[in-house]
Amino acid sequence: MKFFAKPTEVTKIEADVLAVFAWQGKTAEEVVLSDEAKKVDQALDGELAEALASETFEAKQGKTFILHTHGKIPFKRVLLVGVGDLKKLTMAGWQTISASLGRRAKAGAAKRVAVALPNDILDTFSTQSAAQGLVEGITLGTYVFNRHKSQETQKKEKIIEEVSVLTAAGKLDAAATGIRQGEVVSEAVSFSRDLVNEPPSVTTPTHLGEVAKTLAKHQPMVSCEVFGKKDMETLGMGGILGIAQGSDEEPKFIKLSYKGGGRKTIALVGKGVTFDTGGLSLKPSAG
Repeated sequence: MKFFAKPTEVTKIEADVLAVFAWQGKTAEEVVLSDEAKKVDQALDGELAEALASETFEAKQGKTFILHTHGKIPFKRVLLVGVGDLKKLTMAGWQTISASLGRRAKAGAAKRVAVALPNDILDTFSTQSAAQGLVEGITLGTYVFNRHKSQETQKKEKIIEEVSVLTAAGKLDAAATGIRQGEVVSEAVSFSRDLVNEPPSVTTPTHLGEVAKTLAKHQPMVSCEVFGKKDMETLGMGGILGIAQGSDEEPKFIKLSYKGGGRKTIALVGKGVTFDTGGLSLKPSAG
């Protein structure tokens, strides 16, 4: 999936789906269209507003509504996405909304999607943050793990190929920066999910150690050292060695060293457990 920042020309963009937004008004039932959604409605001679009224659409967070344009404007379908209460919108909520957008577009077999960032959202978040959250929501919301499925099944998987993030010309650079950051985060999260979704017969301690070494090679400020069983015995890591006695796989201990100078850094450290029997019970079901 590729993301691009483009100027906002909602009635001229060529795509399978154009996503616009709406939020709740003074009441939960009132639907307030974004400026971009209003432009689309005007180009469709009011068909969007009419359809929403007949379907009693509520602009709750993550709710979606699809309308076919029947050739009146370049894109094939309008995807209206609910934001909920705009005043209470958080970044986590924005990512959830973006995930709903991505899943609905993917379910409709859209290959090219355009998303018009509304000015009201950009008043809540910066353009850069909004673009990053959008990329993360769409990418991670449509994530699938199909590595062990047949080639035929993988070919049938619906894939969004391109997402155009539409914003004002003066905000394109900020949007592009947010897109790049979102892509980096999404790639890292998806990679971690792939490791977790592999069976423990694949993601063994040895395999995880090799993955860590490979990642460190591409990061000039990170070095990696993987300790084996003998190293761990020398270091007195009795707790890990004791647990590892329950497996035929040799235990590994991964040490990643980050040398980023004097910059403030947040490090997220995981246990790296590849197989956990802590939740298994040997008691009979009746007990």
